[in-house]
Amino acid sequence: MAPKSSLILVEESVLPKTAAKVLYAKQLLARGEAKTVSQAINMAGISRGAFYKYKDSVFAYRDDSDGRLITLSVVLADLPGVLSGILSMVSELGGNVVTVNQNIPVDSVAHMSLSVRLPRELSTVSLLEQVEKSEGVVSLKLISEE
Repeated sequence: MAPKSSLILVEESVLPKTAAKVLYAKQLLARGEAKTVSQAINMAGISRGAFYKYKDSVFAYRDDSDGRLITLSVVLADLPGVLSGILSMVSELGGNVVTVNQNIPVDSVAHMSLSVRLPRELSTVSLLEQVEKSEGVVSLKLISEE
C-alpha cells in the first residue's frame, strides 16, 4: 500500500528552480498580471509541462512571524464614508485588511467584522484607540488576536 500523501515544508533554496518559477507563474495569474497560462509561463520562463506538473503541488508559505492577525466587531453609523475612512486609517497605520464583512444597515447602524494583519510595531491597543475615535464608530470590540 502506498503511503498517504502529506505536506512538508521545504526551504526554497533546496528545490529545483522550476518550483519557484511555477509559484511565480501562479501568482502572475492570480494577480491578473498574466491573462493566460501561456503568458504566465512565458513571463516565468518555464514550459507548459513543468507548470502543469507542479501547479497543484507548489504553494507559497506565509510566515506570519512579522505580524499578527486581529479580528474586530464594529458597529458603524449608516453614514457615507465611515467604512472607507476606517479602512484607509488601518492602511495608513501599516495594517493589512484581510477580511471585511458588513451587514445591511438596520436602525441606522451596520454591524461589521474586520480582520487585520498588524505589523509588529503597531500595538493592538493603539489601533483600537484609533478606530474607536473614528467618526461614525458606535461601538468596538476585540474578538480575537493571534
